[in-house]
Amino acid sequence: MPHNPPIKLKELKEAGVLDEDKFFAELASEAGLHDVETAQRVYLALVRLITTRLIKSHGTRLPHLGDIAVPLFKAKTGRMGTKTVKIPPRRTIKFYPKPKWQTHISAKLGYTDY
Repeated sequence: MPHNPPIKLKELKEAGVLDEDKFFAELASEAGLHDVETAQRVYLALVRLITTRLIKSHGTRLPHLGDIAVPLFKAKTGRMGTKTVKIPPRRTIKFYPKPKWQTHISAKLGYTDY
């Protein structure tokens, strides 16, 4: 059975949330920049920095947001059709949000049970 992501990409795309041009325009506006290209360059520099740190040390901290890490998941067995196969150890990207930020976002979304 295929994995279904918990978000509906089609609905987000139709709503315009996944539009890169709109994202960079909002980023430039939020940062007080008059040039969208400058916002793109700063954002891509941030992506390069995070990628470099993940490759070099398997983790990095994003101030005010949380940590991104590339932990090693141990080997496990899984099903492939009717066969049982051994899945080798592998690394995957994980994001660990700061509890304060997670609580803030939850409160803004209306979840006050935390």
